[in-house]
Amino acid sequence: MEDDISMLVSQLIHKLYEQLVSRKNISSDPFSESLAPQPPISSPLPSHGTSLKLVEQYEALYRVRDHAIFAVNAYAGHMLSAIGLRHNHLLPIYRPPSEILSMIFKMTERSARNSFRPLEIRAPLNLAQVSKLWREVALDTPSLWAAIDVMNIRIAPTFLERSRSTPLEIVVASGGTYGGDEDESDNREQSEHLATELRSMKKAYSLRGVDPHAFLVPLLPHINRWQSLTLEGQGGRKLEGFLLPAVAPALTTFCALQLGYRAMPTLHPALFNEQLPSLNRLSLLGVGLPWELAPTALRGLRWLTLEGYSSNPADRAQLLDLLQGCPLLEFLRLHTEDPTRENNTEETPKITLHTCHRQLQHSA
Repeated sequence: MEDDISMLVSQLIHKLYEQLVSRKNISSDPFSESLAPQPPISSPLPSHGTSLKLVEQYEALYRVRDHAIFAVNAYAGHMLSAIGLRHNHLLPIYRPPSEILSMIFKMTERSARNSFRPLEIRAPLNLAQVSKLWREVALDTPSLWAAIDVMNIRIAPTFLERSRSTPLEIVVASGGTYGGDEDESDNREQSEHLATELRSMKKAYSLRGVDPHAFLVPLLPHINRWQSLTLEGQGGRKLEGFLLPAVAPALTTFCALQLGYRAMPTLHPALFNEQLPSLNRLSLLGVGLPWELAPTALRGLRWLTLEGYSSNPADRAQLLDLLQGCPLLEFLRLHTEDPTRENNTEETPKITLHTCHRQLQHSA
């Protein structure tokens, strides 16, 4: 085996050296005397010629050696890659069609806890690093890259590019409303792991999501692709008078929540009157509707959730007026913790919502 390798190496070095000499016009051939029919690899080369020629020969052989090492590594690497690819194609995970893999990837990316995980172990980034096939499928599934949140906003350009023209789902939240899965409560290890992930997300929120306006700046060039937007406010009044800098024509879902609220912030009326023409799903938790809404501002709503809203007569009257302008409403959930409700004897006007399938009017 060693003799065969010696012969092949000597032939390779000699051939490369000849090509280099023909380009550089080096007259002396260090192989003419040193390379007997099949010399061992360790045989020394002869020392002959002038000092200048020896330097030229040394430099030439040095370059030839590097080229030979590169060529061997490249060729062997190509062969290994081809064999590995053929081996991978025999594995069960490679048998499903790409369409099935894409569906599995979507389910993984949409799992409840995926958004909490560090980027290196979060779908779709981790999926794209498993194999060539998985990377191709992941990159060919734009919807995998459509979610932007506090964890991946640092690499938003990558997600924006790979999502192509897919509608974007933007979440500026700390994960504070995550309720957990039922099967996690009895598993201490999973509970601890989840707590660690939530701490990481809350830290990311405190660094990049506290100011929603600053968070949205790099996404504004793609505002025509926004499909859903979730905003969380913590402390201060970050959501008070919130208004987008431009119209979001395709945004259908808007959610705003103020955790641990005492003073309820109110959104800017122009947000609903002018900037969200396609809105059909609205959820407000601890965030108030503005007074100056046009009667038809919410006309396209199919889903409305208001939690922590004020139940005083004036607010109720305004809400009823708005609901009358929502002919497509299918789901309505109202929740208030107003301590004065029990002493309020004023009768609430009744309205009929013909398409609403579920209606919870007041629950303390």
